[in-house]
Amino acid sequence: MTNVVPEHAQALADVRIPDAQAAQELRRRLAAIQSVDPDVEVSVELRLNRPPMPRNSAQVELFEKACKVASMVGFTLEEASLTGGASDANFTAALGVPTLDGIGADGDGAHTMSEYICIDTLQPRLALWKQLLSQLS
Repeated sequence: MTNVVPEHAQALADVRIPDAQAAQELRRRLAAIQSVDPDVEVSVELRLNRPPMPRNSAQVELFEKACKVASMVGFTLEEASLTGGASDANFTAALGVPTLDGIGADGDGAHTMSEYICIDTLQPRLALWKQLLSQLS
């Protein structure tokens, strides 16, 4: 039916939190949301399913090592935007373990039906991992 006001409505938002301060700020802002209509009730809940993955000196140092190794094996690593991450890497980073995220298979279309990997990049990525891990052990 058109032009019908639902009895209940729900909105879900997927956000990335770059650090604990941003999480606190988001909580504060969400708690401040109030209805502008006395007949409408607004309820806001924040559930973070990953801890923040802050960029710190240990992360930067590990990334710089990975960049040098990548250059040695014939490709360039580029740092992606600092979204805070949304992978299992967030858990190791939260434990203080220097962690890199997103340096697996190269490709496009992540998490879609058209996701793919570039087969010709698998050997250089394997070489990166072998060299990087040998330097860290």
